[in-house]
Amino acid sequence: MLNLKPLKRNHREEPVSVYFNKELVRASLFGQMEFQSVLQHVALLSRNEIVRVMNAYADAKMIFGYSETNRRSTGERYFEHVKGAALIDMLEFGNKDFEIIIAELHHDSKEDSLLFRGNENHPRRRQSHLLIDSFSRLAARYGERVAKIIECVTKPDKKGRMNSQQKELYLHAALGRVISLYPEVRRESAQVKTCDAIHNNRTQKGSEEQIAEKTIEKWRFYLPVSRFAGEIYYDKLRSELKERLLQLELRVPPEHDFGIV
Repeated sequence: MLNLKPLKRNHREEPVSVYFNKELVRASLFGQMEFQSVLQHVALLSRNEIVRVMNAYADAKMIFGYSETNRRSTGERYFEHVKGAALIDMLEFGNKDFEIIIAELHHDSKEDSLLFRGNENHPRRRQSHLLIDSFSRLAARYGERVAKIIECVTKPDKKGRMNSQQKELYLHAALGRVISLYPEVRRESAQVKTCDAIHNNRTQKGSEEQIAEKTIEKWRFYLPVSRFAGEIYYDKLRSELKERLLQLELRVPPEHDFGIV
């Protein structure tokens, strides 16, 4: 039986993002013990698999930083987002694949962590086992399949401000690699990206115009990618994005065609 302990810190600014017992709760309610309990009692992982996931959990928490000031624009710590994506997949979709859970914990590690955002002075940067900035290091630490998934879901660097046409080309390339970079992990990569998009959709903040732009972007580019994860992933993301579009009184846009069957 999984019981969530009361929050020790004030997380009033942190949005709810994960369904647990039919109620949306904050990802931060799941500390290390609670997360491990989900691995054991929901995902039904073996003892060895739990150890491997919890090692990845500790790595992710370290590279995203413990600081309360290291937060996303949504108000939550960076680590709560990657943990939230993994929890969504286990608690809402029934994912029991430990390597996908590891990939979800690290799906933003190369883009948004303290180690890889140009912070040369980070005290942990010289710890070789945390320098997961290359495929070979990822594969050595978590296995080749996990490394391939993380590579697929990592967006290429942006180069300055982009106009609408440049942004569309960028999103085509960034989301297209999810389903084309390593076809042998296409389903797994789409699964990770879909849970990422669901968590982002539930937690996004900003002006109505900014939220509308992000929602349309998810519908056009992330939704067609979710088809490769499976019908339940596609239907869930589509339902939540459509609800958001209706709230904003926006038309449902066409899905982007990536040209992959």
